[in-house]
Amino acid sequence: MTVSQGNGAFGNLPGGITAISATRYFVGPYAYDNLADAKAENRRQNRQFRKL
Repeated sequence: MTVSQGNGAFGNLPGGITAISATRYFVGPYAYDNLADAKAENRRQNRQFRKL
């Protein structure tokens, strides 16, 4: 996660404003902030397809 206050990737922000850049992981229709959770969902989905 990237946090910026003032100059940086988000430009010159006024005092009291903080911008946060976060990575989201998408697995099918689901979105995760945590890579471990996304990997677990991916394994669950792959396991279901193998059973069909």
